[in-house]
Amino acid sequence: MPGQNGQLRIGFERKEGVPGNDMTFVPITSETLDTEPDTQPDPNLNPSGNRGQSLLLGLAGSGNIVCAPNSESLLKVRAHMHGYNEVTTPVAGVKLWTLRDFDETEDTAVAYYKDSMHAGIWRDERDNPTEYHAMGMKASQMQLVVGAHEIATMTHTFLFLRDTYMKKPDEVAVNVAFTGDINVRGHRAEGDENGDEYNFKVGTVGTGLLGSTTFLFGKNGVYGTEEHVTAEVMDVHNVDDSLAAGDSGIPFQILITMGGAFTAGDEWKIEPRSPKPVQVVSDRPLLHGMAAEVMFTMGTTFTRTIEQFTLTQNVPREAEEGIGSLYSQSIGVPANAQRWWTFGFDAPYNDLKLKQALLQQRTISVYVKLRGKQIGATAYQDFGDFTIESMNITQAGATLVNAGRLPESPVLESFGGCVERWQNTIASITPP
Repeated sequence: MPGQNGQLRIGFERKEGVPGNDMTFVPITSETLDTEPDTQPDPNLNPSGNRGQSLLLGLAGSGNIVCAPNSESLLKVRAHMHGYNEVTTPVAGVKLWTLRDFDETEDTAVAYYKDSMHAGIWRDERDNPTEYHAMGMKASQMQLVVGAHEIATMTHTFLFLRDTYMKKPDEVAVNVAFTGDINVRGHRAEGDENGDEYNFKVGTVGTGLLGSTTFLFGKNGVYGTEEHVTAEVMDVHNVDDSLAAGDSGIPFQILITMGGAFTAGDEWKIEPRSPKPVQVVSDRPLLHGMAAEVMFTMGTTFTRTIEQFTLTQNVPREAEEGIGSLYSQSIGVPANAQRWWTFGFDAPYNDLKLKQALLQQRTISVYVKLRGKQIGATAYQDFGDFTIESMNITQAGATLVNAGRLPESPVLESFGGCVERWQNTIASITPP
């Protein structure tokens, strides 16, 4: 749980680790994003006769974000889960987004294609709250829960890597010659996460490039004496030149992306905490669940209205380990993986045609709509809708809950595509 003041800010990336536009505030009810170690008990005994410390096998981040969807906050997340986003403007100030899967054989990628996301998560449960930054996040699942004419709720599950779980340190002395990026990743020693700020400054510049420049590390303005030669990744040290991390297997590090040249004496600081993000509140409304339509054909086309349902999009993702590394190096797709959709609802026995369609393994199409309020003085309205073709209860993995009882609860499944449309007037969502 993020606490009463928990906040999330998300944005697109054009490619891994390169943010594409400004962060957008998302009102959340809970979040569990974290980095968890994968450990294995050490089979050896220590001198006391106890088991040794567990061996660290790897680190990856995961978790979910739960919020009541409005058209501004969730459009970014939804667009991220599709490979093709077409944008039209019905009237001035109103945008209609069409989201669907990208087919390289038929479509041409447009400027709105996004590969992953960057997010800042601020929690208020600590004495000194910290905003964690997850770069290169990928969504693996979306679940939409709709009650009869209730505000819809949507949960997104994300995967991100420890290597991309970072934040930028604050620059104290402006270095006009250095145009690269400096990021911090990893974890401080236990008990130090709310301690004094770390400092580092340029010592010997050499040619002013990575590999020839050195850094001095310090804390609260006091520096150590040992100069550390820069590389793309550097372990952060204390004033006594010991490692700043509590575990050398999970170092606290600076990641430098070179640009320009370093200047001797320039300083940066690494805050142990971040101030509370400035909340940018949208006046767009929450989206309410509307009745879904289930359509099937048995000689004649039948349409059934369903007011309470659950819709899920599944996108297989997995963290892929790096050779000789404790950390997962990339986010990939499992072998033979294919995204799919599930649609679950209650089906009473007195609907004979629907019962026959389920028994006869008929193909079923589903249309779902979420509705907001009118956009200004226009004739347009905020909405989000989903159109899924070729859903069938007999496809792999589909289930029938409470079979033979009232009510039965079919779970339809589709390995085909889905086209989503979102209509709003949010300028901040438009990619650069």
